[in-house]
Amino acid sequence: MSPVRLLMFVCLAALIFGTGYRLIPIFGSERTLVSFFLTEDGYLMLTVARNMAIGEGITVADGTVWTNGFQPLATFLFTIPYLLTGGDKTTSLIGVTLIQLAICLGAVWAIRSFATRALAPWTQAPVWSWLVPSLWFIGPLLVLHSMNGLETGLVTLVVGLTCLYFGAVLARGGRYMGRDQVILGILAGLCFLSRNDAAFFVAGLFLVRFVQIQISRQASFTGAVTEAIPPGFLSLVIGAPWMIYNYRLTGSIIPISGQSQSFHADFGSNLAVSPVKLMETMFPMIPVPDDHEFTNDPWK
Repeated sequence: MSPVRLLMFVCLAALIFGTGYRLIPIFGSERTLVSFFLTEDGYLMLTVARNMAIGEGITVADGTVWTNGFQPLATFLFTIPYLLTGGDKTTSLIGVTLIQLAICLGAVWAIRSFATRALAPWTQAPVWSWLVPSLWFIGPLLVLHSMNGLETGLVTLVVGLTCLYFGAVLARGGRYMGRDQVILGILAGLCFLSRNDAAFFVAGLFLVRFVQIQISRQASFTGAVTEAIPPGFLSLVIGAPWMIYNYRLTGSIIPISGQSQSFHADFGSNLAVSPVKLMETMFPMIPVPDDHEFTNDPWK
């Protein structure tokens, strides 16, 4: 067997294994279904999803406490199984698992397509663009984080789609067409609804476009800024209901979960752990044990 065929076999095996592993809760016992992947934070989001499905609004605690401590787009998707089962807490988890698997498979396609374009200057062999998402798909950290009832898998999918379209726009050259601005605005808005701190990703995306325009001198400074306004405004329109809801509930556009996580955070306090996290992101199949990670105190 040639090395290329062997690598394609590895990719196929990884995709089959990753899919089968994610389906274990469905074919296991009821205890496996409720505890194999789902975390405490995941159950918080699922509680909100169930309460929305049975008409109790965006609440927890049997519909008695309003909350914004969740990510809206994933939670809305998770309402579907609860709507179909009349709010059954256990059976609905089958649907939640299938939704998460579908999102992960969509992310595999997006990552493969992005890898194909990124690797195009060096190779046209499809094996390398398949190897990237295959390793992502079976990475221990990514499996757990994409199936825990939270938004990680969805963020990966939406960010991947946004990068794909943004790359296609850059490859064409010239200024954005009206359709490009609309699609990028929608994708940026969905990124924000998937996870609110994706706003930093969106800002970075438009900054890259601005720099690219200035370097290639396709537009003046004013023209470059003007070009970014329509998609940026559209993304704000899409994210506005969530921000308005947050502000009316807590007096801040940041969800309460984000406020609590940043309560003791200082600017630059995560620098010590950045090398480890970057390594885990670049090589997700090789997680670093917690005991060997730096904390905020690099000497601890």
